[in-house]
Amino acid sequence: MSRILLSRYDDGSTHFVVGYDQPAKGCYWQEWATKAEIRHAELWLETHTTDNTSDKSLHYETLAETGVKREGGMWPGIPIDKLRESVPEELRSLVTDQVMQLLSQHQQDPDSGYVGSPNRGFTDLSTSHQEQ
Repeated sequence: MSRILLSRYDDGSTHFVVGYDQPAKGCYWQEWATKAEIRHAELWLETHTTDNTSDKSLHYETLAETGVKREGGMWPGIPIDKLRESVPEELRSLVTDQVMQLLSQHQQDPDSGYVGSPNRGFTDLSTSHQEQ
């Protein structure tokens, strides 16, 4: 599975990633929550009785457990040509032609998506990384 970091929060933590997952035969995307959002979810869960069926309850449980705010294509994967339209509109501009080219390379050669050894590291295209 390849992983391309496209955006970070001001504190340097991961905000938005995409990648290609060979077993799922497609792309995925993940928007990660801020520490404050995770803490809010944890506090909400501490003060509310959850029935594991309401959308809000499930959202906060997932957020508190994984840190993932929104995601798509985790199984099955999203076809490369459908990735941009599957990403929330406010994040689409991050999925550039360069990103699409990298994902296509990762589809053809699974090891092309890694820095160093396979399954280690990721490609960092986040703005904060480019400014360093």
